[in-house]
Amino acid sequence: MDSNPEDSNMNEDPDIDMDDELEVTEDEAETPTPTSASKGKGKKKVTAKGKKRTRSFVWDHYTRTKANYDKSKNSNQEQLDPDGMKLCRVSDAVVREATNEMIVIGELPLSFVECLAWRHFCNIVKLCKPVSRRTSTRDIYEMLVRKKTLMKKVLGDRKQRLSLTTDIWTAPTTNSSYMVITAHFIDRDWQLKHLIIGFKHVCDHKGKKIYAALIDCLADWEIKKVFCITVDNATANSSAIGRFKQQFTQVGADSLVLGGEYLHVRCSTHIINLIVRDGLHDLDKHVCAIRNGVGFVRSSTPRQMSFELRVDTAKMTRGSLSLDCKTRWNSTYLMLSRAMDFRLAFEKMVAEDKLYNDYFKERVDGTKRIGPPVQEDWDEIDRFLNFLIIFYNATLVLSATNSPRAHKCYNEILTIERNLVLLTLDPDTELKEKADDMMSKLGKYWNPFGFETEMNRMLIVASVFDPRNKMKFAKLCFEKLYGPDSMVANEMYDSVMEILKMLFEEYNGKIGSSLNRTSNASTSATSDPTQASGSSSQPRSQELGRSRNRRMELAGRTRYERMDLVYMELVQETGFQEVSTELELYLSENVENPHIFEGTEYDVLSWWKSNG
Repeated sequence: MDSNPEDSNMNEDPDIDMDDELEVTEDEAETPTPTSASKGKGKKKVTAKGKKRTRSFVWDHYTRTKANYDKSKNSNQEQLDPDGMKLCRVSDAVVREATNEMIVIGELPLSFVECLAWRHFCNIVKLCKPVSRRTSTRDIYEMLVRKKTLMKKVLGDRKQRLSLTTDIWTAPTTNSSYMVITAHFIDRDWQLKHLIIGFKHVCDHKGKKIYAALIDCLADWEIKKVFCITVDNATANSSAIGRFKQQFTQVGADSLVLGGEYLHVRCSTHIINLIVRDGLHDLDKHVCAIRNGVGFVRSSTPRQMSFELRVDTAKMTRGSLSLDCKTRWNSTYLMLSRAMDFRLAFEKMVAEDKLYNDYFKERVDGTKRIGPPVQEDWDEIDRFLNFLIIFYNATLVLSATNSPRAHKCYNEILTIERNLVLLTLDPDTELKEKADDMMSKLGKYWNPFGFETEMNRMLIVASVFDPRNKMKFAKLCFEKLYGPDSMVANEMYDSVMEILKMLFEEYNGKIGSSLNRTSNASTSATSDPTQASGSSSQPRSQELGRSRNRRMELAGRTRYERMDLVYMELVQETGFQEVSTELELYLSENVENPHIFEGTEYDVLSWWKSNG
């Protein structure tokens, strides 16, 4: 198809006014020219003047003419001009508050607001002039007062019962002791929350000072209900909890659960730390030899390259060696387990690398450096890693803070104890002796019938409130530990059930509503449909007499008996079966068996939010 060259050149010529080309008269726009292509296509639209339109009015929005050239522009719309763009200044109050929050969240020193770097930053981004450290201190304290007042109102309105954890920390520079108190509770959305309610300076670590700090902190926050207090295994903490229980019971009748009998909870991770440290102390020489070997490899690049050469020749997988922190046993476990993977490479270093052997001939503080690690060291560590893996995995589970862990505590305790029992039966004499030593240390803190420190059975009760476990898991644990149908297993089962019933009765009495009471009331009101509402107060003997008379009246002269009436009489004599309480219903239902994706964790609180 041929095109008109003048039309094609029209768009290319910049001097041609497109508005002039698109301008048409009213008659031309509304009066169509008959063509063959338009025949048979239906009726045309007619304007108010009775003239036909050649095209839809929508095209008026896409065609620029002199009349509608500026129609698309909004006079109120701001135009972006790259040369005229300006920064919007944030209010001084917002910057000041955000700066204070940054100092608190980032744990920065108060002098940060006066440092040159912060002033330079504020100057570049056109922020307000930074305040002094004194002003920042005053603002942060005022922010604390506001947030504290709001939080006290939230806890007071809900009459929240809290669990507390506390520990004492000693500053390494000033040697001053500080006591931190953290509150744990479940909010309205069934989410676990943590709140630091106290950070106090204490002059010593005695029980009297700890008890006084706890009482003062709870009085300051107006907290009147406490469930349990978790502390480490220091003797001073036991004395402090005893004093606290005597004093806090005077706050109110419901200040403590079950009279504070299960108030004191010993920190599980601290117990694991004590047990493992005792074991590491016995193997300190072997651990130190491997630690020095790892330190040599990590000390310089040439030494690391020399070690990697042995790794390659030994056909081992490359990997980084981690050096532990001596005060954290879990990092020691990671170092030892990783070093065991490269045992062959370390043995090649002893046989081939002269610098490696000379390194252990050096003297440190007048004594020869321990090492290099030999076969005896590797064998002892390999044997001890069988224990450490059990405690390490338990520590990972119990030390998590973003989700509830109380319902998993007893599982980890039983896992440790069960595996130690199996190791005591190992044919390896040294391994068996080590397992016996750890079992004695474990029984000192977690023996349910211990004479020195009995295990808090609330840890077992917490596992029952996991809908996947209930009492079936606890019963299985008792049977595995003490034997099926053994006296100890039955005693443990009965004691846990007794605690559950006491907790339910105390809770049921406080809220004033019980499924059992409601069901009994409705049963007594409907037991005799022929009587008035006041008949339930009559003696049971009169009810039985009326039932027998009614049976004979219905029998008539023939004196026969109807089985349904006999059954009703039997029911009245034995009584209706009482409806189970909510606790018994929960324990009698099947356990939950949810399908959980790999890498995810079952949310116990969400289940109780939906079913509690």
